[in-house]
Amino acid sequence: EKWDRLRRDSISGEMFKVCSCSEPKFFNDRPDECELNKFDSMMSLLSVKVSKFAQLAAVDVNFSCLSRLWCVAEFVQAHASRIEQRVCLPSHAVLESEGGFKLYARLATMTALECQASRPEDKADILAKIRDISEFDAALQHVIFGKRGLFSKTLIGLDV
Repeated sequence: EKWDRLRRDSISGEMFKVCSCSEPKFFNDRPDECELNKFDSMMSLLSVKVSKFAQLAAVDVNFSCLSRLWCVAEFVQAHASRIEQRVCLPSHAVLESEGGFKLYARLATMTALECQASRPEDKADILAKIRDISEFDAALQHVIFGKRGLFSKTLIGLDV
């Protein structure tokens, strides 16, 4: 049921379409040919080759992207590559409400080990690339709350 829900547009309910071009499609079951598992290398390359390359994170009201391992790994890679990062929130109201502190507590205690991926193999592959989980989690905290962090200006009202 969850898998079926995730392969559909959350508004229309229609299934996402697979590219109809004639190029062969390679997924994570063929990691050498797969393009999905190379985001870190690609981001690193683009940060050097593309002037003003930046990352824009469109965050939903539940901040779900911060529970997804692929997204978290991209945020950490962008930060490590010194790619400018911006966050787009649907509203600052969630930060200003009583839920703001709960959100802060959730973000402050995040760990890559608790993040999710659609496929267990994806989670295992991403975690395998992380040499030191504690170090990665510390980098993640810096990505979220640090001087150049995703929420460095957004959480000011929480006195953190």
